Amino acid sequence: MREETFYTLIIIFWGGLSEHRINKYRTHISDIPEDYLTLYANATAVHSDRVHACVVALAYGNKARLYNNTLRAALFKKLGIANIRDTLCILNSEVLANHYEQQIINIRKLISDLL
Repeated sequence: MREETFYTLIIIFWGGLSEHRINKYRTHISDIPEDYLTLYANATAVHSDRVHACVVALAYGNKARLYNNTLRAALFKKLGIANIRDTLCILNSEVLANHYEQQIINIRKLISDLL
């Protein structure tokens, strides 16, 4: 059985961090995006108050739950997971593929109209 591991992710935007935040057990601090992508890709589930964290987890086929009432969460409704604030959700790859195909059609039409 896979061991469950929990990490505290700290992203540095401005200023420094106090010593007690840096030395916490299983704390990850990095300014390299790939480090976070690796964590999200290998997670069983992501619980976050950041939309982008949930988006990345879902893109890797993992479960995610959002703990934030931001308007940006409206994008999840379009993908059929409007309940992401209430429960762990997983992205339906068919819904995503349909949105992708529709976007390609719209871009081709836009280019055609411009020419």
